[in-house]
Amino acid sequence: MKSIQTKLIGLIMISIIVSVVFVGSVGILTAKAVINKDSENFMHSICNERAQHLNNIFARTEQSVNILSQYVADNFEGVDKIDDGSEYLKEYAKRLDKIALTTAEETDGAASVYIKFNPDLSPSTPGLFRVKNAETGEFIPHPMTDLSSYTPDDTEHVGWYYEPVKAGRPMWLLPYYNRNIDIYMISYVVPVYVNDILIGIVGMDIDFEYLTQLTDSIKLYDTGFAFLTDVNFNIIYHKNISMGKSILEFSENFSNAQNAASMSENSLLCYTRDGVEKKAAFRMLDNRMCLAVSAPSSEIDKTRNELVWQIIVIAMIIMGAFLPITVSVTKRIVGPLRELNSAAQEIADGNLDIVLNCNAKDEVGTLTRSFKETVTQLKLRIDYINSLAYADKLTGIKNNTAYLHDISGIKEEINNGTADFAVAVVDVNGLKFINDTYGHNCGNTLIITAAKLLSEAFGKESVYRTGGDEFTVILKNTGSQKIQKLQDEFTRLLDNQNGEIILSAAIGTSVFDKNTDESYDEVYKRADELMYTRKSRMKANGESSSMA
Repeated sequence: MKSIQTKLIGLIMISIIVSVVFVGSVGILTAKAVINKDSENFMHSICNERAQHLNNIFARTEQSVNILSQYVADNFEGVDKIDDGSEYLKEYAKRLDKIALTTAEETDGAASVYIKFNPDLSPSTPGLFRVKNAETGEFIPHPMTDLSSYTPDDTEHVGWYYEPVKAGRPMWLLPYYNRNIDIYMISYVVPVYVNDILIGIVGMDIDFEYLTQLTDSIKLYDTGFAFLTDVNFNIIYHKNISMGKSILEFSENFSNAQNAASMSENSLLCYTRDGVEKKAAFRMLDNRMCLAVSAPSSEIDKTRNELVWQIIVIAMIIMGAFLPITVSVTKRIVGPLRELNSAAQEIADGNLDIVLNCNAKDEVGTLTRSFKETVTQLKLRIDYINSLAYADKLTGIKNNTAYLHDISGIKEEINNGTADFAVAVVDVNGLKFINDTYGHNCGNTLIITAAKLLSEAFGKESVYRTGGDEFTVILKNTGSQKIQKLQDEFTRLLDNQNGEIILSAAIGTSVFDKNTDESYDEVYKRADELMYTRKSRMKANGESSSMA
């Protein structure tokens, strides 16, 4: 007959083995669930951030063309000024040339800028057309395209004119080959109307190679990369897949583009290419294209698989460590086992903030310490992945993903009537000049300096880097006097700079008024407009970032 002691030891050993298997299983399941979700968040955050960068380029292009088109409309003296020889239009085009040239030079990726007057206004239809010289980078005059030489459906020659005129609104043209200047491009074109009469169109072309270079610069994991599609997931640019092919041809998860579009905003699209299983996140761009970031599933799941193996190995070590337990430690095992079971239940419920107090120098203590280390490593890995998603890599302050997350909370506060905040919009002056003249390292130093001074003035937790040279500050429970005081402190820090690079920045602020403001965007827009007004004034006064 076996003694009670033997039975108790056997029971304890069985309980330990069962507990370790249970804890290990829960840890594995929890690790898989948490890391799978964080991997998706990481992919989407990268896609969101780079999509925002491309959208900023498109927004600046739209801004440039809109400004130019508004200038054309505001300074047009009337149709009655146009004679058969269209001398007025010729002279008007000459006057517009300088502002068109300046607009093109200040727009990243611009390949050409043009103003084409409506051929129905006069037998002779002058305009202006400047094309960027690939060697010198200068925008040089180019002969205007004769619309009468082509049919309206000749997209490669005159689609840039007839498509927006037919639509009657500003629009982006999807990538096409322009045979007038022999370049692959995308175009943003605005029809100009005065008193409901079409005066002409104002447009700017963006070299598509510039966009492909930006796309190719996007890297993630070991071999992950980015590509571009249209809204139906047909390839526009991909390093390995021909243009026009649908990415859905490689996926069995989605039966049609509509299904894929609805799923891609919330999860990753899985597809197989050349025998390699991959996952991709998609985001719609403002110019009717989609940005996708893709990586092999093996790389995305690498951290998860390593952690699972660590949990398995640790579980095996723990079970082995408790095999030589003797009768003398039977009573000491009971308490720690209960604690471990309780911790396992916490993990099963999704709570990783567990407390284990056993400090015994025996097998139970080893089990406890190993378990604590497993949870610690899991939390560290989760925190690391979260830091990648919400911190700006260059400056260490919050990035655009964190900004979008936080303003969603502000919008909820506005809806339930508890909102109380102020917004500051800051734009660095002369970053492009610093980059072009002294190199991107100096440009990065300028951005870092801006982040540092903003953090000193407003507090690091309130500052977001929302673009290449753009920052946003959101301050809770802050009125007009306080935001003005903080703005003055930021101005003082700018005025007292020492170092090789002297930062110049324009700032605009606005305070939420619950009696008049219905959305966060209204507050941001006021601050943005004040910032651009000051930026224009600083530019006129020659104020810009510089090297000491």
